[in-house]
Amino acid sequence: MLALALALSILTTADLPKLVEASFLTDRIVLLHFDEGKVRYHGKGQKRSDEEVFITPLDVDRASNRSSYSLTSQSSLTSQSDKNYRQPKQPVEVGRKSKGHHFAWFVDEWAGDRAVNKRPDHTKQHFLYLFLPTSALPNASYKIEAAGLLSQPVQLRFDPAKNVSDAVKVNLLGYVPDAPQKFAYVFAWLGDKGGLDLKPYTGAPFRVLNESTGKSVLTGTMRLRKPASNAETFHASDTPNANFVGADVYECDISALKTPGRYRVSIQGIGSSNPFSIDRDVYRTAYRAVARALYHNRSGIELKKPYTDFVRPAPHHPTLTPGFAGKLQYSTLRYLDYGSESGNLEQIKPTLKGPLEAWGWYQDAGDWDSYSSHLRVPQELLLAYELAPENFVDSELNIPESGNGIPDILDEAAWLPRFCHRLRQELLAKKYGTGGIGLRVAPDIYGGEPDGTPSYQDPRQWVASGEDPVSTYGYAGTAAQLAQTLKRIGK
Repeated sequence: MLALALALSILTTADLPKLVEASFLTDRIVLLHFDEGKVRYHGKGQKRSDEEVFITPLDVDRASNRSSYSLTSQSSLTSQSDKNYRQPKQPVEVGRKSKGHHFAWFVDEWAGDRAVNKRPDHTKQHFLYLFLPTSALPNASYKIEAAGLLSQPVQLRFDPAKNVSDAVKVNLLGYVPDAPQKFAYVFAWLGDKGGLDLKPYTGAPFRVLNESTGKSVLTGTMRLRKPASNAETFHASDTPNANFVGADVYECDISALKTPGRYRVSIQGIGSSNPFSIDRDVYRTAYRAVARALYHNRSGIELKKPYTDFVRPAPHHPTLTPGFAGKLQYSTLRYLDYGSESGNLEQIKPTLKGPLEAWGWYQDAGDWDSYSSHLRVPQELLLAYELAPENFVDSELNIPESGNGIPDILDEAAWLPRFCHRLRQELLAKKYGTGGIGLRVAPDIYGGEPDGTPSYQDPRQWVASGEDPVSTYGYAGTAAQLAQTLKRIGK
């Protein structure tokens, strides 16, 4: 025992995983969230095998042992004490949920294996759930100590109006005022303790609080929405009871909340949600983020200021990208006849016709290739515009086309159809096809992207697949929709 005490006394913060969060999940459960470390990923000119994992593992046996923890309560200037914890107490039980957080690849996926190493290849996050012997009291302060787990005691005050509970879920983007239904949902999966049991809180009162004033603007009661036994997936073996969350889901109906502002939902005995907004334009942030991501995934153009801080030269452009001239070849083999996602060299090589000078698809999945499914991008952008054209304007996305008098959403919607147009004209001009296109553009038959090589230095041969009905009719319909939309605005 003396040796153990001495060992624990010399532990430093560096010897312990990072405590990310300490909070009340409910008045009966304290959550401790640990993060074990980080990964230094490979960069330009480096191999995947150069990646390093920096990890300080959690002692999960100690963390899962209730005797590792001591809980006490004492008053302060801003809180009261809980007489039930004047003498140190241990949790009655401890639950744990662990999951991978940061991952490293040390073996090239194209070599047939991933992350097969003699060293750690990922870090984990751990969520410890301390089940209390008696319920915490509102406005009472508690101290949690855990030698060998916490570098210093954790101080917590239970305040359902302010303490954010991981069990209370809201739409963090927010809600539009006239949305006919708005809900906060209450549930949690506790790992080896299963779904959070909220039956004792059925009918618990909740309040919607104005974030700036703290005043209650709406009240109601929490009720069961769906049990954990509710089947939600056809893949019954993937999750408990074919249920996605593995827990009973309760709801707080906040549909009557319509006044713009910032709010949070507070539930008696549980805690509060994160703050959320009621605002007519609440989805603008998400729209802008997605649309800007599309711009950054454009192939064949240079990314540069003032349109972005993430600058790079033009990739996969036969006349702009050094060394790429003649590297994009046309195959008459249709993608639907490949037999696999990548096809194979023996199958495709005899069908190669010659080089193309087409460019400008969207880069897919970090490996820069194109699929016919990408036509969903312009189709859904056009649909969004047609549903509410008054919501979109020119020069709101800071893209190269901004300022041309056309709403930016339509400029982004035009990016892929214009690639299709260039591709079709090139195929017709070189008499490679009959007027259709194929939108599988990839280098897969020549191997995966080399370690540490950016898209604009890709040395591989690329292949555009043969004309097929999915790509051809998809392009035709999208081009027609784009033309009609532009015509309506006089462009």
